[in-house]
Parts: sequence; C-alpha cells; structure tokens
Amino acid sequence: INDLLDEVDSSGSLFADDSKLFRKINCPHDQLTLQNDLAKLQDWSRKWLLEFNEKKCKVMHIGRLNLKHDYHINNTVLVETKEEKDLGVYITPDLKSATHVAKVAAKANSMIGRIRHTFKFMNTNIFKSIYPGLVRSHMEYAVQVWSPHLKKDIKTLEKVQRRAFNIVPELRGLTYEQQLTELGLTTLEERRRRGDLIEVFKIMHGYENLDRSYFFVLESEVHGYATRRHGLSIKTPTTVTKRRKKFFDIRIINDWNRLPASVVYSRSIGSFKRALDDYYSVQEATSN
Repeated sequence: INDLLDEVDSSGSLFADDSKLFRKINCPHDQLTLQNDLAKLQDWSRKWLLEFNEKKCKVMHIGRLNLKHDYHINNTVLVETKEEKDLGVYITPDLKSATHVAKVAAKANSMIGRIRHTFKFMNTNIFKSIYPGLVRSHMEYAVQVWSPHLKKDIKTLEKVQRRAFNIVPELRGLTYEQQLTELGLTTLEERRRRGDLIEVFKIMHGYENLDRSYFFVLESEVHGYATRRHGLSIKTPTTVTKRRKKFFDIRIINDWNRLPASVVYSRSIGSFKRALDDYYSVQEATSN
C-alpha cells in the first residue's frame, strides 16, 4: 500500500493497515479537495481489489471554527468520531489530554492493584525494580505528544504515583516529598520536563531520524547570532492560541534556552542526562 497516497493533494500517513488523510479546511474549496482525495483512494482500492470497509472509516473535525462538512466513501457518509486511539494515544477534537490522562491513569491504577495482590512482601528495592516498567511506563508512553498542562490532569497522574508508593509499608505515613526522597525519584511532572529536554537534545544533535527544522528554528538562523546562553538557542514562534503553546516544540523552548552551554553541547545522550541532572540539583540546592 506504499503508493496509496501518491496521487492525493492532502497530507496523509500510513501505519500497517491504518491509513489517515488530513487537511486544513479554510473554505469550501478545501472541503472539495479533501472529498476528491477520498475519491482517489476509492479508485486505488478498486484498481488493486482492496476495498475499504466504510463502516470502519471515520472523520474527526478539529477546531472550533471547523465547518464540519460531511465526507463520504462509496456513497457512505463517514461517521464523526469524538475520540480515537492513534498509535496508543487518545486524540479528541479539542486536542486536550484529559481523555488520555484518564485512560492511562486507569491502566496504571489497575496494575497497582495487581501488584498488591501478587506480592506478599514489598520493600523499596523490589518496588524500584518493578514500578518503572509495570506502572510508570503507562503514564509516560509517547508523553511528548500528550503531556498535560492543566493542573487537574497533572494532579491525576501524581495521585497515581502517590498511591503506588503506599504499596511499600515503610513508606506509609510519609509525605509525598519524603517518599520521593526515600526512593530517589522525582515527581512525574519533573520527569516529563527532563524527558522533553532529552528529546530536544536528540533532535538537535541528530540522534533521531528527524529533520530538526521541522520542530525548531535556531535564533542564530534568524538573527545571524545567538541571543541567549548558547549557540543552540531556539527561537520561540508566534502562536495564535494558548493551547498551541503547550505542544512539545514550544513548551520546552524556555527550559532549553536557559540551560548552560556545557549541558547542551554534551558529547553523548548519557553525558547530557548526567549534566542535566547535576545542573538541576545545583539549581534546587541554590533555591533552598
């Protein structure tokens, strides 16, 4: 199916047997273009005798000003969907993370329950061995895509981690901060920021098979010189909505630009992680 999208004018993506077509709709002409692209997909399916199952094809209208035009395949109007799981991440028309947060919190809580019933004995060493893979992993999968910014969603995830800590008898009765100290862990919010910075480092230094310019524009490329602490300072783009500012490629810019050159120019991912942790340890000690 590699040639499925060759003839369409809209953007699209393919993954296994899952195909997506998407386009920004500003006027009736855009609606017509998208419908024509669906017709081209129909022609492709007839040519290769690989018919679409119209009942499984859906459309999601994103944006408050979306005209919500009806689209069809084989004269069947596509059903509008309000929630869709895309490669493990739940997407909704408002692009908020609340739905996904609720889903992953439920999964993590379910795993906590299984651990309680499975392990008759638990201490900090055993907990630190099983918690990252069995519980925390549910709350951090693809987190760059859906990282929550609303306080209620942030609290929902932290509440799960706090509940997990109470599995360990010796941690019960301690405050959340004391539990973190005893386990040598951080809040999930701090881990998400650290993860974002690590991902920026990978993109900046070519560790990911991604075009850096797709995510970030350096200040030196715009002004001819870096205006912050280091030569890899990122220019903050102009945004129309507040929600757009919470996306990965914008929300992390200030944190990245504040890092010293000695950290952003680390020689490897491992050395960057160590330098980053040391930098924030010093910052925390200074603030205290």
